Amino acid sequence: FASVVQKRGASSVLATLWPIADSSTSLLMAEFYKHFLAAGEDKATALRKAQIAMLKGELKPKGVLTASRSANEMIETPVNALSEEPGFQHPYFWSAFILMGNWL
Repeated sequence: FASVVQKRGASSVLATLWPIADSSTSLLMAEFYKHFLAAGEDKATALRKAQIAMLKGELKPKGVLTASRSANEMIETPVNALSEEPGFQHPYFWSAFILMGNWL
């Protein structure tokens, strides 16, 4: 899908290599845009900083943590990723995101 979008004219695409739960994706995207739009950093730097924030446990889930994107699509979440204090430090939640195309 990402390749099709680029062929249709998008200069860059932020995609995932596997399905990721909406609860973690929304936090990563908010952090990404905080760096990209508000701080004026390039896309690659903004993605890296958002991923590092997740790795360090700076982005915490709000409310109930779910492991599914929708009722029809269950995501197998690593057991240790959903510990007693749920967070998104596990690479499962942030390492699937890749930036294709123009990184600036």
